[in-house]
Amino acid sequence: MQKKRVLFLTSITVLLYLSGCGSDPGFNEDTDFVVDEGSAQFVNLMADSPNLTILHGLTRSSVQFPFTSPVELRAADDYDWKIIYFNTVEEFDSDNEIIVAEGEDQVVQKDALSSFLIMGSLNEPNIQIVNHEGKLPSDRPDGEAMLWFASNSSNFDMVSIFLSALNEDLSSLTPLATLNRGTFSDLIAVASGTERQLRITETASGKLIFDSGSIEIPDKSNELFAIVDDFGPNQEEHVNVIRTLSASRSIIPDINQPAFARAGNFSDFEQVSVVLGDTGFGEINFQDVSDYREIMSGEINLDINDNEASLEESSQTGVKGNFQSLFVFSDKSDLDKPATRSLSTLDDFRPVIDRALFKFVNGSDQTLDLYAVEPGDDIKDQNPLLNDFGFGGSGTTEVLARPADLIVANEDSSETLTLLSLDFIAGKSYTVIYDSSGNLILQLGQ
Repeated sequence: MQKKRVLFLTSITVLLYLSGCGSDPGFNEDTDFVVDEGSAQFVNLMADSPNLTILHGLTRSSVQFPFTSPVELRAADDYDWKIIYFNTVEEFDSDNEIIVAEGEDQVVQKDALSSFLIMGSLNEPNIQIVNHEGKLPSDRPDGEAMLWFASNSSNFDMVSIFLSALNEDLSSLTPLATLNRGTFSDLIAVASGTERQLRITETASGKLIFDSGSIEIPDKSNELFAIVDDFGPNQEEHVNVIRTLSASRSIIPDINQPAFARAGNFSDFEQVSVVLGDTGFGEINFQDVSDYREIMSGEINLDINDNEASLEESSQTGVKGNFQSLFVFSDKSDLDKPATRSLSTLDDFRPVIDRALFKFVNGSDQTLDLYAVEPGDDIKDQNPLLNDFGFGGSGTTEVLARPADLIVANEDSSETLTLLSLDFIAGKSYTVIYDSSGNLILQLGQ
């Protein structure tokens, strides 16, 4: 916890008393109690970790792989810290907290940023705390930014990092940094501007394993680019990159990675033909799912047919570096004209210790509540996992590895519509689909 300054607090009490009596004409309330401040940020590069909670002094932050917390202000002081996760439904039950790493007397300096790099693995954590002195943008040179890099890639022992103008010949460049797994670089001054390009190679082979395409390096900025494991198509050949100044919960996509999709028939039709862009998935039987196939990226046309009769013409988005699932449902808005409507979700197959990954897809026209309860329990006095959830797919969420009843209820939870009993297994991915006829269907991951 944050160190307690008993003597300092006693002094404050005395000063407040004296100022109240008017006996300290030298007291200035605008300056005498000003607290020196620094800041802290937590970056989760640990690929097998559940959502982690960081206790830092008296504050509590949460960060999931592969993302970063916001920069958080701290009084300049010494801090005890602990990184944990919970193996219980009751969050913050100290009897069931799993300690990943902890430490004492971490110094947050005035006008400095303490970056916690959560690296290694749950079995062998490697927590690096990096302090950089702050400098106001007005004090930095024009046309320049300060960058630094870290690597926690499991598949590549050593990587080389290049930043250049867009499409500059890579063979003519000298790396900004070369990093072993579990290490970080110093701050490096680089040219700021638009149409910059970040590329990463495996040092030993020179093989390109990441390409950002065109990015902007803001003038006078100071940020970290952190290299982490990729769990998309061709994951053994690529890495992902966390950028700490980017939007919350985002990474830089690798423009060299393909997009992959599969299609599933959860409509009332016994068989549908699905074509996405220039990729055909063939005839898909009722409640079957195709294999993954490479698709185009960006906005692409979707055509669905039944015995050559058109059921749907719409568009979907292919996302580079990702697996995704296209789910086809019956469109019952016009009973005189048989038709389908479809939705696409991103698939996540990252194996997480002590957790399963779960996603829910609502293919009906109903607004639903979804509950995950202990086997045999009802939903009374329970909080829904998803509340007032309409047609669409949820994002992937982590759930405890345990048996559970998934209960689908109507919008106000006054009626249970259906139930599915599952035994969530750690490291596995689950998609549960509620189709347009009220069936609840389980689809496992790859």
